[in-house]
Amino acid sequence: MGKIAVALTDASPGSLAAAEAAELVELRIDHLGADALEGLVERFRGRCIVTYRAAADGGVDGAVAEADRLALLARAAKDGRVAYVDYELGCEGAAPPAAGRAAKLIVSRHDFERTPHAKELEQLRAEMESTGADVVKIVTTARAEPDCFGVYHLFEGASAPMIALAMGEYGHASRVICLKLGAEMTFASAAPGRESAPGQISLDDMLGMYRAGEVGRDTALYGVMGDPIAHSMSPAIHNAAFAQLAMDAVYLPFRVTDDAAEFTRRIFGEVGLQGLSVTIPHKEAVIASLDRVDPVAERMGAVNTVAATEGGLYGTNTDSAAACDSLEAALGGSLEGRRIGVCGAGGAARAIVYGAADRGAEVLIANRTRSRAERLAAETGAAVCGPEELAGAGLDALVNATSVGMAPNRDSCPVADEALREGLVVFDTVYNPLETTLLARARSRGCVTVDGMEMFVGQAAAQFELWTGQAAPGGLMRSVALERLAARTQEGG
Repeated sequence: MGKIAVALTDASPGSLAAAEAAELVELRIDHLGADALEGLVERFRGRCIVTYRAAADGGVDGAVAEADRLALLARAAKDGRVAYVDYELGCEGAAPPAAGRAAKLIVSRHDFERTPHAKELEQLRAEMESTGADVVKIVTTARAEPDCFGVYHLFEGASAPMIALAMGEYGHASRVICLKLGAEMTFASAAPGRESAPGQISLDDMLGMYRAGEVGRDTALYGVMGDPIAHSMSPAIHNAAFAQLAMDAVYLPFRVTDDAAEFTRRIFGEVGLQGLSVTIPHKEAVIASLDRVDPVAERMGAVNTVAATEGGLYGTNTDSAAACDSLEAALGGSLEGRRIGVCGAGGAARAIVYGAADRGAEVLIANRTRSRAERLAAETGAAVCGPEELAGAGLDALVNATSVGMAPNRDSCPVADEALREGLVVFDTVYNPLETTLLARARSRGCVTVDGMEMFVGQAAAQFELWTGQAAPGGLMRSVALERLAARTQEGG
């Protein structure tokens, strides 16, 4: 099982405290300064990596003479308190011979511009293995999520211990996946904002949310695909559920901008993903990668959940069931014969309209662009009305399936107050903020309100149960989501 190394770029009390929790501590001397070396080596005796990057290789100390840099590394390599010393490829000849080293030799190559093609990466690995390195480290920059596949394949047939990962947002997941593939170690920052390389994950998230210290070859991989994806709360809630049930599994975010179907086929086939959540804008495109699709999801043309099964990749839509379950709970019974108004005709609205119609509800669609509402109505047997007609439509429930009211435009509301009569169930799919202007006005007028967190957690819990066959800890998932949402609100997000 690989180790987690915290990259120490400053000696502040907070960073030093974080480093105490890590298995290994990378001392970035180009950040810390040569004078700090002795004290830090003593403090982290037996578990430190000494790295002194030249400016051309991503270092920040451009004034250091090359001879002085290499001399410091050579001294560290002989120091019995140092676990590893890192030399960039081409400089390893300046390292003391194996017989004169106390530390293991990492020979590294960083590409801050791109990820080379697979063949080029294999040739680079072979060249680096021929140096006699104890550990070969290859780090590239991912310009798109598929770049990571070449990095993952470096572990196949490697003849020396490997570190291989990709930098940047597109390489985020590679920093954890590499541990499943057999990496000697991966790297984390002491805290957000103190990264030594682009896309580095904080130690708190690496050890807490991802439980990366427990990731090994048998760990089951899951994830969420979307664009954007950085602020998704899905990794936090799914990983909390895995931890609660003591499952050897991890859930990761994948930013995918192009060809979602091709990425899906590759991440399941080449890396062994077991389950994938799909969010905007890929819910339609992902269908081309699937072997089987749930009939309702197929009719609506949107899949938000993919599972690896014996019969191939299976797709379904848990948004639909989660929304309808929330409506039925608020209404106190079946949707059969109920009159439901839905604001919107986009992805969320499609899931709700299809689901409600499938359960026997009479659905009215109100959308700013009437032609989109008419197309959805024609597909589902629903009716169309103008937003101003909702007040007199005799609704049992009203659903906002638009982004109206979502942060930062918190003051907007999709319907007039006249549509909010006492006893009406009002469900807003927006969950940031948790109490939208619509829900606040509805509550003040005696409506029964349902916030968007119910649907978000409900669809995630259904995914969890499909993938694992175990009951999801829904209460925990909701509390984690609420904590994340509160933290984001405090940060102004």
